[in-house]
Amino acid sequence: FVDMVFRHHGMPLDIVSDRDPRFTARFWQEVCTLLGTQLSMSTADHPQTDGQTERVNRVL
Repeated sequence: FVDMVFRHHGMPLDIVSDRDPRFTARFWQEVCTLLGTQLSMSTADHPQTDGQTERVNRVL
């Protein structure tokens, strides 16, 4: 499914994530740099952003 999404829409220009260690790891920062994707982290004191992230994840 994800493979088809990338083929149809291309690589994401921006990924918004909570501050989960999986996305703050140097590995993912390098992957995003190589793919030309901006990795943005939500603000710790702004739960609305986490809600937006969870909503997008639900769609995927």
